[in-house]
Amino acid sequence: MTPAAPAGYPVFNTPPELATAIRQTGWRACSTAGTHTLDQGQRGVDDTIWALDRAGVAHTGSFSSAAGQRTPLIMTVKGVRVAFLAYTELTNGIPSPHPWSVNRASAAQILSDAHRARRDGAQVVIVNLHWGQENAAQPSSFQLGLAGQLTRSPDITAIVGQHVHIVQPIRILTGKLVVFGEGNLISNQTGACCPAASQDGMIVLLTITVDSRGARVAVIGYVPVWVRHPDYVVLPAGTAWRTDPADAAALRASYERTVAVAGRGPRVQPTCHKAGKRRPCGVVARLSAATRPAGVSRSRRTNLMLCRGDEPPRAIKIPDPMPAVGPSLRPCATGGRSARSAARRAGSCTRPRRLASGPPCLRPCSARQHARGPRTPRARQHS
Repeated sequence: MTPAAPAGYPVFNTPPELATAIRQTGWRACSTAGTHTLDQGQRGVDDTIWALDRAGVAHTGSFSSAAGQRTPLIMTVKGVRVAFLAYTELTNGIPSPHPWSVNRASAAQILSDAHRARRDGAQVVIVNLHWGQENAAQPSSFQLGLAGQLTRSPDITAIVGQHVHIVQPIRILTGKLVVFGEGNLISNQTGACCPAASQDGMIVLLTITVDSRGARVAVIGYVPVWVRHPDYVVLPAGTAWRTDPADAAALRASYERTVAVAGRGPRVQPTCHKAGKRRPCGVVARLSAATRPAGVSRSRRTNLMLCRGDEPPRAIKIPDPMPAVGPSLRPCATGGRSARSAARRAGSCTRPRRLASGPPCLRPCSARQHARGPRTPRARQHS
């Protein structure tokens, strides 16, 4: 973001007013580490930081000084201290003006930064990575190798990536869930220039439990989304076909592509989008306190909004201030109270639902069910 004229591919520049729009849309923290971070040199880095600071958006990934790079971004969210670290694998061949201009995705630096964040009091460490080979649905050898090293560290809670413009899998490595790629949030890419999947993306919801044993991702839910053209509206692919019949076939195809790649399982599930309950796109971390750390009651949870560095949202309106976590929705289980009780006794407060038409989905638990949790010692599964 600089005051110079806006410019597009291959060397980008956006007006500083975009920072204010990001803040008004509901974002609170932002990664600035990406392939185009250095397109405008160190001046572009400095101007971007200035614009985000002025707009009140926390940020990390690129820096104006060595001291800035050494200081981890730690946010206190309803009593839970969360560190957000951001790195990029590539800068399109543009060298860094200074060693500290942008964080590079090296295992040594990430592990050192995560340890520093823990030492500074972070209870949760989320690592965001701009990585991978464009238009490749499967993780590259670099992604797999780096994720393998990072997931072995007890300092790192979660890894979430972007960049390749299409959705990549959610996988378990060394017992930790890794989101390799969220696809596109908003872009002008379509099947005319790129794979049809370049209009696909997903809103990732991490349910993170914090207790005396530390912090861990209990389950990941994700909302498949699709970018409609030419008005660039981001639509929930699993439900928007009801109100947008003209694009119903494209929405269903998008949903099926995303779920086929991202996957589903006991700890990973696509979730429903409820009309009127829109959430910010990107990473949303729900943090639950199971044993009241630092004055946080058992039932309190929060949302942590983290945006991408090079594709900020502009089509999703979020209320300001953000509401507390979790819409008050009933689970999808049918058959009345007894069926819902059976679902809870089974250790899960969500049930898959096959709609009359369109893809299946899961509905979130109510806020009360989130607070209560499952009634058995099995792994809790919020959505």
